[in-house]
Amino acid sequence: MQQARATLDRPVSAVVRTDPEPVASTVERASGARRPAGVVLGDDAPSLAGAVEAAPAITTMRLLPGRYAATLDISKPVTLTGAGTDTVLEAGGNGSVLTAQSPDVAVTNLRIEGVGDATAGEIAADDGSMWDERIRLTYGYGDAGVRLRDANRSRVENVTVHTPANGIVALDSPDTVVRDVDVHGTNGTAGFMGVLPMYSQVVVEGLRRP
Repeated sequence: MQQARATLDRPVSAVVRTDPEPVASTVERASGARRPAGVVLGDDAPSLAGAVEAAPAITTMRLLPGRYAATLDISKPVTLTGAGTDTVLEAGGNGSVLTAQSPDVAVTNLRIEGVGDATAGEIAADDGSMWDERIRLTYGYGDAGVRLRDANRSRVENVTVHTPANGIVALDSPDTVVRDVDVHGTNGTAGFMGVLPMYSQVVVEGLRRP
């Protein structure tokens, strides 16, 4: 898992928030040869999705405390890191909040809310032979806080997910690491999966599902 660990060591390319003052002060305090860019959502980028799209590959985007309306599709190796549970990604109950479709993506130190509760299809029959299909459709392709698809060597760490559906799903994403994740789901059997690897060898450590 050496490359998955490397996703935490990338230079910071951008500091993001909706308010200009904390962005400017954080950039001013930054050390190193190259200061990160300050990105004020609504001014420098239309949305968090636009800021992620503009970020250089193999860098880190630092999200300052705040709530971010987000339905993100990440298609390059970047690290998205927050300030703990005070940094919130929220999708308004529509779909998965963050979908990564690139190797070497990292999501760390933030909270995810507003996950949708949709599945990907219905089971045609339930005669005892449809278990694999049920898992694949209901869980593997249902909504999630974080969905990894063909995202080899990715990493999800120190993330809290509040979800009526899945917490983290890793499809065809071998060598992924999921560490110190809290998944708060629904009571009883109404919810889906906390962490679900499918067709993937994944290291899971420190998972908590109250």
